[in-house]
Amino acid sequence: MNLRQNAAIGQAALSLPNLLFHAQPMKTLSYLLSACLLLLSTGCVNFSNLDKSATLTQDSSDAVIVMGVKPRFRVAIAPGTIVEEKVKLGGIATLNTYPESGYIVGKVAAAVFPNEYHVQAIFPDGIVGAGFGDAYGPCGNDHVVSFHAPAGKVIYVGDVEYARANGKLVIKYSEDLQSARKFLDREYPNLANRLEAPGLQTRPVAFIDCGKRVTIQVLVPRGR
Repeated sequence: MNLRQNAAIGQAALSLPNLLFHAQPMKTLSYLLSACLLLLSTGCVNFSNLDKSATLTQDSSDAVIVMGVKPRFRVAIAPGTIVEEKVKLGGIATLNTYPESGYIVGKVAAAVFPNEYHVQAIFPDGIVGAGFGDAYGPCGNDHVVSFHAPAGKVIYVGDVEYARANGKLVIKYSEDLQSARKFLDREYPNLANRLEAPGLQTRPVAFIDCGKRVTIQVLVPRGR
């Protein structure tokens, strides 16, 4: 993947390789990936956005994240750890959902340095039948969207726009806090005045050798 800076619009664009194909529930599959990608159909994973009537108290041990996503691709967000300025992957996805009206809104357990959350994988086709369609994730020392989630805070992560090209996923990053606020005013009125924007950030992942075949287990939700 090549990371490049688009000086004209101030957005970073990168390509993520297609890393898994047609996962089946409870089956062990081979991937061109050295890190374990676990998308579990348990209570640990939220497969939908936060309820529109949701609230968040300042003394809560959780946080709410807001991220703009275009087009309507399913996105998996997972916890990780920052080690020597790099994201150490391996956590189970906390959120695995589509954007609604252009945004993903989810409640997560608080995470501050050295803990963080990051975009673990993108599923353009969503869940197809009993499994996922194509999925994309980082290789080598690629950068991923990475952010902290302080307790009792509503955090605007930023905006990402995806496009498939030549077997890879090209990503553009941007920030539009005003649009995010308008969205919350309309869809999540109880959270709108709590929105904070620490600034969109990407970090390199700890090296992933995508040329190495490994066998991992992937569980996917049924009936979705």
